[in-house]
Amino acid sequence: MIRVLRSRWMLVAAAAGVAAFLFFTTTGAFTPLDCPSPSPSPSPTPTQPMPLGVPADQVGALITNYTGAELYAAWHADPVNTWCGGGHVAPAGTNAVLTGTTTGGCADLGSPAAYKAGIYQATITTATLSGHPAFWMSGFSNVQGAGAWTANGEIDAAEAPNSGCWEIFYHAHGATNAYASGCLEHTAGTYTVTIVRRPDGGCDIYYQGVKEASFPTDVANGEPTPLLVMFDTSGTSTPLVINSYQQWSTP
Repeated sequence: MIRVLRSRWMLVAAAAGVAAFLFFTTTGAFTPLDCPSPSPSPSPTPTQPMPLGVPADQVGALITNYTGAELYAAWHADPVNTWCGGGHVAPAGTNAVLTGTTTGGCADLGSPAAYKAGIYQATITTATLSGHPAFWMSGFSNVQGAGAWTANGEIDAAEAPNSGCWEIFYHAHGATNAYASGCLEHTAGTYTVTIVRRPDGGCDIYYQGVKEASFPTDVANGEPTPLLVMFDTSGTSTPLVINSYQQWSTP
């Protein structure tokens, strides 16, 4: 009998507790404590694109990150692009397309400024290595004044001078072919080519993230000579397609 009364008393007390809770929460007389929301996780710090194969300690800040079409929009009005003619340059989707002719027509796209130390990387596509497609840097007399070519030198990072393969050349002031790699790639297609111009005048060339060449270049007043960045093709009607272009400073 005592157990039954105790059970009934516990049920009555529980019911009273529920009723009191409902009264206070519905009338606003009691507000349950809010549990603090968990703090949101911090957003990851974005990382900049890096040049393929180049050691991180040689890479400074990202300056330019263009698709080929964006590069065309930024560069196509520059006066350096008047040095050759007879070809055609135009955007196509996200790319820039340079089309020469088999009768000497030349298509080119060049930077509006000359650069010294830095990292210059392009992804380019061509279906042939005949004719004369090229990604290079050079002094230009029609932009920089008389004597800029050949005084400032010329870096041919990817050139196929009717050889059927990509080659690397460096023409120093007064020394044609101061560096010549010989044939590197015999297969047409898409390649990422990177030019690293170090502050001491040294130059490294990477193909697909692999260092293929390293050589000294002309220096003036203790720093690399100013060169413009160039793309061009001639001697073939097969287009040279610029897929993307990036540029970094050096530390």
